[in-house]
Amino acid sequence: MLNQKIVYIISLVIALSLFFGLFFGLGYPEIKRAEYISTTCTIKNETIKSRYCCYKYCDFTCRDAPYSAPSCSSLESRWNAFSPTQCAVVLMANNSQNIDDYCPIDGPQATCDNGYYCCNECCSTCTSCSVGSNGSSSCTTYTCNCSCCSSTNHQSCQIKCPECYTVELIVQYPLWGGGIITSNIYMDYDHDVTGAQKFLSVNPVESKVRCYYNPENPLQVLLSVDYSVKTWVLVGISAFILLVIFVIGTNNIFHKVSFLQSISHRIFSLQSGLWIGTIFPLLFFLLLLIPNTNKYVLLV
Repeated sequence: MLNQKIVYIISLVIALSLFFGLFFGLGYPEIKRAEYISTTCTIKNETIKSRYCCYKYCDFTCRDAPYSAPSCSSLESRWNAFSPTQCAVVLMANNSQNIDDYCPIDGPQATCDNGYYCCNECCSTCTSCSVGSNGSSSCTTYTCNCSCCSSTNHQSCQIKCPECYTVELIVQYPLWGGGIITSNIYMDYDHDVTGAQKFLSVNPVESKVRCYYNPENPLQVLLSVDYSVKTWVLVGISAFILLVIFVIGTNNIFHKVSFLQSISHRIFSLQSGLWIGTIFPLLFFLLLLIPNTNKYVLLV
């Protein structure tokens, strides 16, 4: 019984941390963006900036990295600081002696040391038996006593460095209370350079676009304050997990209350009324908290 309580408390803490972490880390910033003020931005300048977005690739083997290989974190950080423009200049100059100082290199020179890695885990098979109320016993097997039986202290990985693209706009826009301000808008297109070029072709210099600025800091301006369905699906899933854990807890409490034992067949109705009475006021609060929400967020 004590172990069940400990497992429940740990599960509750994890579910609470997951829900509040997702809500305040992803959801709440979107709620705050709904307060941004709509205005019209005039594009004064626009450029596509490229950068390296390096990442670590490991094939999950126990192959050891060479003794002289740099750590993966240091090599990834170093190559992310390189400029694709400078790299192109060096390549055009055909200066192979300095290429390592300006360009990420494929092949063996991209190999890095990722440190400790457990390649294989070995487990035992345990059996658990229980005796029913009628005297019959049932047994189940499960894996237990797992430990790492094959590992390396220098896992061999590679750093790959594709180019990513960001559209930078310099825009001017009028404020609600008067005055005109100039600021920057950045839009990340990852590897989609075609998408970035298409945006510039549709929105040339001196064109006007709808934008939104932060009334608390007018220099913060965005082209969109739409809600992300993915964000609210994650928040909704975490809320559902938390609800299930709360329902399990209240179910156990109700079954232990002495004066409810005589009406145990109505405990489900009591639980339903409790949670419906808890959830629906929160949904109405959501309507008041997010006046500009869309149907997808309300659905979640």
